[in-house]
Amino acid sequence: MGYRWSRSRRCTHPFLSINGASLVFIIGLYACNEWYLKKETSNAFIQGYFNDMLAGWFMIAFLQIMAAVSQYDRTYVIHTFWLQLTITGAAGLFWEFAAPLYVPDSVTDPIDLAAYLAGGVIYGFLQKSLRLL
Repeated sequence: MGYRWSRSRRCTHPFLSINGASLVFIIGLYACNEWYLKKETSNAFIQGYFNDMLAGWFMIAFLQIMAAVSQYDRTYVIHTFWLQLTITGAAGLFWEFAAPLYVPDSVTDPIDLAAYLAGGVIYGFLQKSLRLL
């Protein structure tokens, strides 16, 4: 609990590598969905919710990297499943209920919130299966 991450610029910790690879994978899935899947299928999940699910996963992986490379203790890394769901849920609530008040073309869709949370759950299962922390 009291130790710090390496302050060196060249950190080879598998935690960072897996989260970085996760971001690249998510960006690839997003591109595949936008440029191919949405054109080839009329599936409602692919058309409306797949990218939202990827956003929840992306958000946690990105925040993990930012916390890991910061100067804070390792205890600031988002290591509990419930904290990951709380963060994705809070962001989802903002995007779905507060953003429509400010963004003219934005609409509220509660199923989007479930998709964001599903992305957080995917990250949690990935973390648990790979024993990242």
